[in-house]
This record gives sequence, C-alpha cells and structure tokens, in this order.
Amino acid sequence: MSTSTVCVLGILCLVACEKSAATTTAPSAESVKVEPPPPPPVAKEPTPLETILETKDLNKALTTMKPLFKDVSTDEPADANAFSFAIWAHANLTWKDIGALPFVKTAAFKKDPDLERGKYFCFRSSIIQIAKVPGKYPIYSGLMGGRGSDDVVDFLAVHSTGELVEKSQAKFCGIVTGKHSYRNSGGGSTHAIQLVGMFDLPENRTFGTPPAPTVAH
Repeated sequence: MSTSTVCVLGILCLVACEKSAATTTAPSAESVKVEPPPPPPVAKEPTPLETILETKDLNKALTTMKPLFKDVSTDEPADANAFSFAIWAHANLTWKDIGALPFVKTAAFKKDPDLERGKYFCFRSSIIQIAKVPGKYPIYSGLMGGRGSDDVVDFLAVHSTGELVEKSQAKFCGIVTGKHSYRNSGGGSTHAIQLVGMFDLPENRTFGTPPAPTVAH
C-alpha cells in the first residue's frame, strides 16, 4: 500500500471518528429536561392571636374572636381562643373597654349564650379556686361562686390578682366568651359564665374605674 493511500485512509478515519464523537456527545433537544421554576412561597395565614395583637381596639379584637369562642364542658379542653383573647387583654384591656360594652343579664345568658358573647359581666362573690395558667403570661384561671350552683363564674384574670386566694371575697369584671358546663357535687350540672377580665383591686385602678357589679352575693 502506497504512502498516499495510507494518508487518505487516515484522513477518512479521522473524519469518521469526529462525526461519531459529535453524534454521541451532543445531546438532542428532546433529551434535555428543563425543570420548571419553583412555585412562589405561599403566604402563611396569621393566627387569631397574631391578628388581634396588631390592634389595641377591643371592638376590633372581638370582631376576630367572637366567632371563634366556644362553650366547653368538663370533658373538653379549655377554649384556646379564650386564652388567646386573655393574652390580648393582658397587653391592652382597660376598665373603660369593659364598661363600654353592653352588660349581660344572667337569664339572657342561660337562654342563649351565643348571643351574649362579647358583652360584659361583673360579679362580686367568693373565690372557689384560683391558679396561674402555666406559661410566660401572668394570667390566672379560676372559679367564683355565690349562693347557688347557677351563680358561678369561670374566669381568666389578667393584670394583678394581689393577695387573692381561695375563699377571698372579690369583685371581678370581664367579657363573656361562653359557657363552661361541669358536673357538681349534687349530681347535676353547673353552667358557669366564662369571662376574660380583671379583679377590682387598687393596683388595677391604674386601668381606669371599674363598672358597677351587675351581680353581687
């Protein structure tokens, strides 16, 4: 084989190899997978507590919370929305706020608790029990009772509770969140008015002048 023939064959082989390499290494348009861009992040809905902490106005806070308040029984956990409202009250509630609301008549509350949510109630009686709610907020829960099982308040107290303990006589004013039903020692059921508010104590007079009690025992 002549030298020229060998050169020609070498050139042909080189061209063929380059074409083969181009065919095997260059991806076709169909084989390229284009990933779509990620979707934009979904905006997180604020919680009821986050919503009401944006305002100092009681009526605006109640507009958000009233549809969420619920009645509870002994076998159910406490109303978390009532506690959220108590956190708002700890930061913002005044006596003027409470007194500006319509007051609750106990007979009307017994008839239709849903209709009475967001109104105010004042109660002077003996404390049956009181204890701090676990957590970072100085909020106290408890019961106050009068002469009969129908005269009972289930409270969440904000601001100062002073030296008040079980069997102390006290006046409490608050905003109705619902009804708490529980079994009593007589074998029946007691339906307490759930309130978020504060005790009438000298140190709480910095928040204004308390309204007159609507019920006293």
